[in-house]
Amino acid sequence: MKCPHCNNEFDMPRDPNISHSAFGQWVHDNFPNNFFWSDVDGIVFKRATRILRVMEEKRPGQTLKDSQRTILPLLARGVSRLVDLGIIHPQSGVFIIYTEPPYTTATISQVDNYINKELSTDEFKSFITGLEITK
Repeated sequence: MKCPHCNNEFDMPRDPNISHSAFGQWVHDNFPNNFFWSDVDGIVFKRATRILRVMEEKRPGQTLKDSQRTILPLLARGVSRLVDLGIIHPQSGVFIIYTEPPYTTATISQVDNYINKELSTDEFKSFITGLEITK
């Protein structure tokens, strides 16, 4: 799949100083580097299940950037609080998804909860779409 702006492959290796979003690049280029800026790969909220999942995708062996290691645990604590209040489902959370094309299976790691689980194709589809998965 190609980027409509630069015609490069979406899964191309990227320079850490170049954002794949025009807005992210504008922030990088126009503000001092004295705060963390990050985007996430996906957020799903399914009303029927009340599951909220914040997802950051990495290739197996890839590590989080400093900004992600700082921001994702903060988001995880906020999502955990919503679970504690009963507002969202207990299978909600912030997750690192280790996968690669064709995205048929994945290993998920829940931030600040030390849960790691390998997902089959069907489980991965359920996870991505906000459905419950077996623990």
